[in-house]
Amino acid sequence: MAIVVAVAAAAAWTTPAVAQTPLRVAAGFDGRFIPGARVPVQVTVEADRLVEGTLRVTYPREGEPTIEMPVEVPGGSVKVFTLVVPTRLDGTAPSRVVLEHDGQTTAARIPRLERLRDEELVALDRSLLAGGPLPGPAPLVAETGTARFAELSEALLAQAPDSLESVTVIGLGPDGLDALGPRAREALLRWVALGGSLYIDAQSGPVPSLPEGWQPGPEGRVRAGAGWIRLTGGAMSDGRWPGLVEPTMRSARVSGSLEEMGMMGDFGGG
Repeated sequence: MAIVVAVAAAAAWTTPAVAQTPLRVAAGFDGRFIPGARVPVQVTVEADRLVEGTLRVTYPREGEPTIEMPVEVPGGSVKVFTLVVPTRLDGTAPSRVVLEHDGQTTAARIPRLERLRDEELVALDRSLLAGGPLPGPAPLVAETGTARFAELSEALLAQAPDSLESVTVIGLGPDGLDALGPRAREALLRWVALGGSLYIDAQSGPVPSLPEGWQPGPEGRVRAGAGWIRLTGGAMSDGRWPGLVEPTMRSARVSGSLEEMGMMGDFGGG
């Protein structure tokens, strides 16, 4: 189980059990997840004095595993911790966060997560939106389902890459891959190698920072490990979403390491 610390935005304040150590909690991608995939739970801890203890994520049913990590927050500071936690195929998701420290307990509910079943969860780089809101639901190719959209966080991508299990498609601008930091770029390309679909809003290649052999050909797409790279020719930045996103093969997702797949190499680009 991957447990990672990340710096990211959090949701609204919850009512803490201990006033001097309030918690803010956010989960999933804009509150959404795909049952059976791991999801990020982001917990913001604000401390007026030193906090040393254990952060736990629990589930509504007895017998479910409790995911935990040690935490330390200096007095007068704020820290954000991200735990990447499993969900079940039946939709069971984490429901509560508990912080235990110095014999005290602070608890907060995790906002209710929306399950996506016959839908694709598309994470978009903000550069595609020109400062506007995320698009609403859009039909997939040949109306085979629905695409739902969330914002791509570079910090989460770099520091909690396992959380991308709930994302089926990622959309970047023409130079979006090159603009990412090395850790975020490597995490994204590993996600592609393990079955993700990366859409790049360019008319043609070459695409900066894509490994050799992963450059889309004349048809604007290429197989990349177990995933795909696809060019969208300006359709994403123009907002032409209906019929743009293709359904993915979730049931054929690959798990394991790049070493096991024979995909080792420097994915960091230039």
